[in-house]
Amino acid sequence: MEVRYTIIPDDIVSFNRYHFKASPSSRRSYWMGFVWGTLAAIMLFIILSGWKSWWNALFPILFWLLYMIFYPLSVRQNIQKFGQHMKKEGENKAIWGEHRLTISEDELFEKTAVGETRLRWNGVERVAESDGYIFIYSSTTSAFVIPKKFFETREQTQAFYQTAKKYFEKAHG
Repeated sequence: MEVRYTIIPDDIVSFNRYHFKASPSSRRSYWMGFVWGTLAAIMLFIILSGWKSWWNALFPILFWLLYMIFYPLSVRQNIQKFGQHMKKEGENKAIWGEHRLTISEDELFEKTAVGETRLRWNGVERVAESDGYIFIYSSTTSAFVIPKKFFETREQTQAFYQTAKKYFEKAHG
């Protein structure tokens, strides 16, 4: 089974957004950001003797509220900027551009204008999908990013995804 597709920076941003939401360590890190913000607000409250008057408590409370609003926005913005920074930092010829990915029972074979990659299914970490993509993880943090828009029909998309899942499960079963 084969698919031809083109990768652009937005596709990598979409992968990073998906991975951030799906990765237990990323989710844990994200929630720890809220914990640290809350602890900082508590420390400010203690330092400014917030229990003595509401004026002293005002700054730590405002700090905490603004942190809770802007921290998630900052995380999203950093993920969004990642693809743009990648585009500026180099040509990344192995990432951007046309790809041809063939999956067989034994392996994945990807061909681009600058190289070829073979990966046996037992080397695949997992197979996942989002609304617009199929991800075949080659490590815990990187994947073959396959935009679903390059399949002609929804049935072809699902057939490719289900076949990849089947090969993955067979190799890891």
